[in-house]
Amino acid sequence: MLTKLKGLSTRAKIALGSGLALLIAAGVGLGVWQPWNQEEEPPKEPVNQTEPAPAPQPPAEKQLSVKVGSEDVPCTLYEGDGWSIYVPDGWTVSGTPDGIAINDGATVLEVAQERQAGYDGTFVTAWAGENGTKALTFYASEGAGGGWSVTFGPADDEGWRKYEKLAAALARTLKAGDKEPFADSFVLPAEPDWQEAEGLTVLFLDKDGYVLDDKIQNAVESYMLSWPDETKAAHTGQYRVNGIGWHSTFTGLRDGYIDVFRASVSYEQTGGGWSLPTEGVLAAVYHDGGSVEKTTWLDESVVRSLPELAAQLKG
Repeated sequence: MLTKLKGLSTRAKIALGSGLALLIAAGVGLGVWQPWNQEEEPPKEPVNQTEPAPAPQPPAEKQLSVKVGSEDVPCTLYEGDGWSIYVPDGWTVSGTPDGIAINDGATVLEVAQERQAGYDGTFVTAWAGENGTKALTFYASEGAGGGWSVTFGPADDEGWRKYEKLAAALARTLKAGDKEPFADSFVLPAEPDWQEAEGLTVLFLDKDGYVLDDKIQNAVESYMLSWPDETKAAHTGQYRVNGIGWHSTFTGLRDGYIDVFRASVSYEQTGGGWSLPTEGVLAAVYHDGGSVEKTTWLDESVVRSLPELAAQLKG
């Protein structure tokens, strides 16, 4: 543009300048606007960029479960009168006067409200049933008003191996009122390593064997010395031990374990013959898994329940 202007004549430049002056006087120029002479456009509606909030969804129901090893076992919540416990999916529940029985068709877990305490505290015990079966009981007292127990079994060896840990996990879910008596971790008791060999009954602790026969003998003789005079007079003082077997094992009463063995004993009568009471003599071995602290005896005839036995063992 500058080049072209330089080439114009003086007249042309004057004429061009006059034209520009007229345009400017008329209010027309590059980059000059008069908005008051423009037609106003209707205001545009503001654009709402916010997406509408989604409708609230109900929270997803949490799937209950208990962990057994690396497996999560799905459960549902069974609610009784002021108490509750988890029940594995597929297991059935039947009512009892003081609780419920949960089973999968073969194995039973019983929840019971004890009417008499018998023992003030908490314990866990594994105990021998009939025909080689065994059971596991969790117990917690509620003062003089009784307590709660959860018992698995009795079960045979296969059922024990299959469900022992599941039973313990379910027991820990028991809630009575605002208490969860078995929620803490417990050392689970089990039948100890013991056997009869070469005429001796031996309890194995770590690598050592603890011979029970002389302890059982002391227990029987201490029991006989506790007899009233009329009972002593009816017997000669001779006795024979017919067999020794595992009775129960307790944890939670004190540090370590208490293994209880039962002796079936016959007593010679003064008039001839032998008497064989239904109840036997119990020998309790207190140990930490490696060494024995002490051994005491108990009269099985005065023990009518596991809480009563626990009270006797606690001393």
